Amino acid sequence: MKYIDHIAYPIMIAVVYVLVGFVNWDRDPANWNLQHRILWIVWGLAWGYALRLRILKEMGRPTWMP
Repeated sequence: MKYIDHIAYPIMIAVVYVLVGFVNWDRDPANWNLQHRILWIVWGLAWGYALRLRILKEMGRPTWMP
């Protein structure tokens, strides 16, 4: 249970993958533009970080700790 807050990253990467997949109307990232690939990774990590902070807050742990 120590690292449960890190589950936010794969969850949000998957959510953003689906959203960008709809934008490109293609499930295979190999067919996406380079800009969409970069957007998928950066946006997914940013949302993952935000979800991680939310999980830490709900668990009562300080959000400034690594």
